[in-house]
Amino acid sequence: MSGEQDVDFRVSRINRNDQDRGKLAQFLADHPHFALSDSIMSLSTEVIGNSNIYCHKAEEIGSCRMGTFVGTNYEDMKKSKKNSAMSNIITVNNNTLVVDPLMIFQRILISKKRDEDLADLL
Repeated sequence: MSGEQDVDFRVSRINRNDQDRGKLAQFLADHPHFALSDSIMSLSTEVIGNSNIYCHKAEEIGSCRMGTFVGTNYEDMKKSKKNSAMSNIITVNNNTLVVDPLMIFQRILISKKRDEDLADLL
């Protein structure tokens, strides 16, 4: 009957898997994979943002700005530079970079698998 049993369900295999899980958990505890920081940081590049970064407030800022348009005719709306959050220029480590909004939009579309994913990507 033991020849018909799946190897993964044997007691020896289960014990070895438990030991391996413990080793992996200990390794991850000893070697944190994310640096601890109070600053906003890109997980892929580890570039730390300065006080000019406010992407984490995008929904709040967008809702506030949309609220200013409620009850206003489209023809009467004017986009002032003072209220504009969009800029094609960012500064990273004292280097000025030009950002292409179309490329960002295209990357979001490529990354999106379902309509529900869009909120997380934005």
